[in-house]
Amino acid sequence: MKKIIESIKPKFILDAGCGVGLKLENMKNYNVIGFDYSLLGLH
Repeated sequence: MKKIIESIKPKFILDAGCGVGLKLENMKNYNVIGFDYSLLGLH
């Protein structure tokens, strides 16, 4: 599960285009996982 999230993380960062916000979240791994789930829910 963790590996899947890590592999889609860069894709979400590029797709969202909210560079700074997502890069800051990317530095806090626990926040990124929650953020990715939110993006998956929106799609």
